[in-house]
Amino acid sequence: MHITYDQWMQRTNLGVLSVRSASLKSIDAALKNYSAFPSSRHLKMLRRTFDQWKLEKKDWKKSDRNKKGAVTDLDAMLKGPERDLSPNRHRAVSELLRGGRRPCQRRG
Repeated sequence: MHITYDQWMQRTNLGVLSVRSASLKSIDAALKNYSAFPSSRHLKMLRRTFDQWKLEKKDWKKSDRNKKGAVTDLDAMLKGPERDLSPNRHRAVSELLRGGRRPCQRRG
């Protein structure tokens, strides 16, 4: 499962009367950076901020922000089989999962 920044923002939005916490805003920023510039550094920051937010919750799976499954999806994305892939391999796997074609590799 891959969740984009826009999906995350839409699915964790609770309306104008619900203010996002500082730790949730940190996840927002980290996911936005990782989505725009996939790198191991941005991925580590995203994992760190997400883990910190989860520690602040009694049961993060029951958080109001998870009503549409966004938190669960982000957790799965960060723990999934792509966890140890380089950014280039991550992009290739993501493209394949979205139905794209794998670029041909030259044999030489």
